[in-house]
Amino acid sequence: MKIETPISCRTVFVLVLLFISLTGCLHSVRVVDDKDPKTTIPWLVDGTTTKEEVLQNFQNVDPLRTLSQGKIVIYAVNFDQQKGQITCSNECEYQLVLVFDENNVVKRHSILKNR
Repeated sequence: MKIETPISCRTVFVLVLLFISLTGCLHSVRVVDDKDPKTTIPWLVDGTTTKEEVLQNFQNVDPLRTLSQGKIVIYAVNFDQQKGQITCSNECEYQLVLVFDENNVVKRHSILKNR
């Protein structure tokens, strides 16, 4: 008899960071303080924001990676504080990692700064 154990959100997040690092997308990253006003996304709240809201707010930004059948989505982004927008050009300073639950609600998000 096989017993399945659920994978924790933390485990998934660590695996995503490992995957990104090994695939060469990032040479080095660091997690950004989630209280840093420069990189705060006011509408993005763990446990509340839906995938539909994310897609509406990222209409002009394509995901960098989508993993686990869309349960993990990674965006390469920049923060334009003067315009209050999240954008991306050729060179993105940050990566936004979103982990969705079975109801397509953001379970956890993290912002990583490319070094």
